[in-house]
Amino acid sequence: PPVVEAHALRSTEPAPDWAAQPDDVLLRAVRTDATAMGPLYDRYARLVYGLARAVLQNDAEAEDLTQEVFMTLCEDHGYDPSRGTVGAYLTTVTRTRAIDRVRRRSRRVRLLREQWVATPAPLSPTPADELSMARRVAKRTLARPTPTMCWRRRRDPRW
Repeated sequence: PPVVEAHALRSTEPAPDWAAQPDDVLLRAVRTDATAMGPLYDRYARLVYGLARAVLQNDAEAEDLTQEVFMTLCEDHGYDPSRGTVGAYLTTVTRTRAIDRVRRRSRRVRLLREQWVATPAPLSPTPADELSMARRVAKRTLARPTPTMCWRRRRDPRW
């Protein structure tokens, strides 16, 4: 096989300046070149995070959702430039997914409440039961000699 030198494998074209590119070009390029995500993130991260935070009322969950929304751009995202701007698309995706998370959270809370209500309360002992239990414990405790009692009996026969 022919020997190919490393510098021959490099492209002679300079790396594209993604920051100067319009959004639709970046969206097409992001599938093949991960560096195209940087300018998209810089342009829209505050919008996506701010909306997610407003809906979810939770910083960590808003960060997770922001990451999720931008990761969908690397996949088959379904953005159609004829239907609106990238900002409008990201706003719609963020709002929809944030509302889904709130619904999921509400459903979990509702199920936990239903389970809590359906669970019978533990039987609490009556005062008579508590007194009876205390007497049994006291009798058992007094029936067993402690090391101190044994030592005193050996030293003092009156014990």
